[in-house]
Amino acid sequence: MPSSFVQQESQRLITRVPTAIHRPLLQQIAWTDRLIGLRGARGVGKTTLLLQHGKEEAASVGLGNVLYISLDDLLFRQQTFLDFAREFRDQGGRILLLDEVHRYPDWSVELKLIYDKFDDLLVRFTSSSIIELSHAKGDLSRRAVMYDMYGLSFREYLIWRDYLPADIAVPHTLSEIITCHQDIAWNITKNGLEPQRLLPEYWKDGYYPFRPASPEAYLRQVADAATTVIDTDLPPIFSLTPATTEKIKRLLVAIAENVPYKPNISKLAQQLEISRPTVQNYLYYLHQARLIGLLPSELRGIIRTQKPEKVYLDNPTLLYAMPSRPPNTGNLRETYFYSALSTAGLAIAYPKTGDFKTDDYVFEVGGPNKKNTQLQGLPNGYRAIDGIGVGFGNAIPLWLFGFLR
Repeated sequence: MPSSFVQQESQRLITRVPTAIHRPLLQQIAWTDRLIGLRGARGVGKTTLLLQHGKEEAASVGLGNVLYISLDDLLFRQQTFLDFAREFRDQGGRILLLDEVHRYPDWSVELKLIYDKFDDLLVRFTSSSIIELSHAKGDLSRRAVMYDMYGLSFREYLIWRDYLPADIAVPHTLSEIITCHQDIAWNITKNGLEPQRLLPEYWKDGYYPFRPASPEAYLRQVADAATTVIDTDLPPIFSLTPATTEKIKRLLVAIAENVPYKPNISKLAQQLEISRPTVQNYLYYLHQARLIGLLPSELRGIIRTQKPEKVYLDNPTLLYAMPSRPPNTGNLRETYFYSALSTAGLAIAYPKTGDFKTDDYVFEVGGPNKKNTQLQGLPNGYRAIDGIGVGFGNAIPLWLFGFLR
């Protein structure tokens, strides 16, 4: 059986995890599946959700039959987690919670063996957003059910900060927002809430669900998480050297200072003293790590092989955390819109006219004075307008796109 110290630490973490607020994903996951993975960027709350699930399950199977452990623990330098799982299961263990599996060599091989050997053991694991099961050594693609986890949407943020009750702050599809935006906005703002005034607050310190002592500490934690991804998560997955990670950091800083922009791949290659294909690879690594967003010209193109038309940071909060000039409002608006649609699972691309396109719509993003000039003649063209509470015609409040999830 796992050592008493491991058990005590697991029980301490499970019993003390806050449960006042749950991410919607906690209820959306089909927890009856034997092998479940949560994939996401650092800082989005994967560990908290894993522990909350453990706390819920412990109420029915017993706290001693649920075990949480992080795979970067020194314990696994002497013992495989396959042997660890066997001991736990042989002593009656029911649910194994494995955090940060990507930090353990050959994690996918051992997860496959655990799945194949112990059909009465339920395993839930978290991994970096970089992980692609199809490329892992163990054939987990037919065994593990994966869920992608993101930071807080604006809707979740309003609930989390007690600005809006959950029964009013419900998610909407893009089609519902397009066709019913006035009714939806009126229902949300009818009691005096002004989401447009809270949106800048969300941009600065709302995407990542943690509450440090100060705004400065919050942004330092975000920046530290980004650095850790490059220094720790990327190298073993993509076989990178320390010299390579330094160049990727330089690339990220260059992006942060200029986003959103149309990248000049040749110029970036010259600045970093690397080849054009290598720049493309680095952009892809940062995109997979959810540090940047790549906006292609084609909705169904392959991100890794396409030259991006525009590059964004992944979310507005990163604009404040990166060591660059203070973000301007236009950048924040576009980054927010990109993040809202991409994390809702929508395919988006750069249109010939406007700022963004989906399968059915074209969008122009701007402030209250944004005119309809560029979208004239486009029956499916809409303006995402910052600074307004309720829209009119084809002008939809920018904040409302944060209700897509």
